[in-house]
Amino acid sequence: MSKTNFFLKYLKNISNLINSLLEKNLNRLNFINLRYLFKNNKLIFTFVAFFVVFISYLLIPTLYKQSDISNEIKNELKSKFDLNFKFSQDFKYNLFPRPNFTTTEINIYNDQGEISKIKKLKVFISFDNLISVQNIDLRDLVLENANFNLNKNNYNFFLQLLNKNYKNGNLKIKNSNVFFRNLENEVLFINKILKMKYYFEPKEFKSILYSDNEIFNIPYSIESFFNEDRSKIFSEINLNLIKLKIENELTFKNEKKIGRSEFIFKKLKQIAEYEIKKIILNFIYLIKKINQVLNI
Repeated sequence: MSKTNFFLKYLKNISNLINSLLEKNLNRLNFINLRYLFKNNKLIFTFVAFFVVFISYLLIPTLYKQSDISNEIKNELKSKFDLNFKFSQDFKYNLFPRPNFTTTEINIYNDQGEISKIKKLKVFISFDNLISVQNIDLRDLVLENANFNLNKNNYNFFLQLLNKNYKNGNLKIKNSNVFFRNLENEVLFINKILKMKYYFEPKEFKSILYSDNEIFNIPYSIESFFNEDRSKIFSEINLNLIKLKIENELTFKNEKKIGRSEFIFKKLKQIAEYEIKKIILNFIYLIKKINQVLNI
């Protein structure tokens, strides 16, 4: 019995201690911690309110009229790339990974007519000025599953794109094809674009084209850029499959273009020079040099 009474007394003391601690802390909570919690709740409420306002701001483009979106993007692309885009489907607004408009089934036209059909177009926009559709600022442009048709009238289409300004946004082309055609519109060969990107290099202060391609089942990459006064274009082509690198320099002189290519095959190096007059290329010396390099 004595042990039982001792045990009961011990439990009672523990209970009294717990009650005393609770009472003490609850009293402190009434006068001190409540004010602290209130201050923290104000911070939480402020954060929640800011978050709601921010999300509401980002969702403003969902209120734009489709016709206004189409006209604004069309005008912006015309101003930036000097190309006419024709949209057949409505634009869909997406928040992730960052604000953008997406549409499908697009056509591109230039002065010679239709130059491309695109399955999907994604236009990324700046966070700034979302209040009005007239103030949206286009940034990156992504073309996916596009077919480009080039001939003697528009053979320099991708070269002309390199002349544009990419300081405020890149141009990307993915999983697309370039059909090179003759005057009878017959396909001469097809170049597959795996991944192409036009971007601005701030350190060198120039726009650069980089592209991973495939032609005749041979993968290759190319990087191109203009010199400062745009009188020359430099290109580097890498055919890793056959371990060949071609460094090319093309100088523009009126209607005549003078080229110089350096072929590097393993440890061998050869130089070829050529001229282009009105799209007529003197290949003789160039092919001779290629054969020498490849020991054909």
